[in-house]
Amino acid sequence: MRESTKNISAIILKSDSYKEQDLLITIYSKEEGKLVLSARGARKSSSKLGGHLQIFNLANLMVVSGRSFDYIGAAKNNKSYLNVREDFNKLQIAGKAMYVFNRLVNTKVQDEDLYYLLMNFLDHLNQTQNNDISKLEMYYLSFLWQLLSILGYKPNLYTCYYCKKRVSEGVNHFNLDKASLACDHSQLTGPIIKLNSSIIKYLRFLNEYSFDKVELLKINKTDLKQLKNISNKYILYQLEEYLRKY
Repeated sequence: MRESTKNISAIILKSDSYKEQDLLITIYSKEEGKLVLSARGARKSSSKLGGHLQIFNLANLMVVSGRSFDYIGAAKNNKSYLNVREDFNKLQIAGKAMYVFNRLVNTKVQDEDLYYLLMNFLDHLNQTQNNDISKLEMYYLSFLWQLLSILGYKPNLYTCYYCKKRVSEGVNHFNLDKASLACDHSQLTGPIIKLNSSIIKYLRFLNEYSFDKVELLKINKTDLKQLKNISNKYILYQLEEYLRKY
């Protein structure tokens, strides 16, 4: 029986050792979504595949149907994002983004918005001249909230879920379960995080604008710490909810 093949454009998310000389490559492709593919013999020093399948690479792949796993018959690297690889801070930020993406996105879920989100994130991270970790953290947070939005987890950051009125300046709350802001009601229950007005403004910005605007943001260390805290709590809560369903 003749093997079927397909050509796809993909971003390499993860690489794991498999058997003695092979790799298991997790990718996100424009055409097929997230796939786990075998790269036969890619760990050999003589392999022509290995150099094209490094994490973060944007590559053209020829995928061949297999029994346990479809496998990569040929690969050609299009972008290596060398500025990301050669800068420790950028490498750290890119690694966090790929890890979260890989945990939240299901295998074979195909969405071109996810593909272009990955590509735009790596493009901007690679091109920025600023390697300050605080600035780069904002790129990561922008990626995170855009990812959540595409996956259907975009929060309500304008009206109170309890009274349905627009939230006012001052201290408000964010309910992780409702994915929504809430006014300062005594009746509030559930997993609640208290937020000040500046953090709410940053969250709105990250949910409405893409990476090209992030470079313009200025944020102090205290606000960045709080912004990271709510972002991490929200994504962990959503991930736990997802795992409970399956």
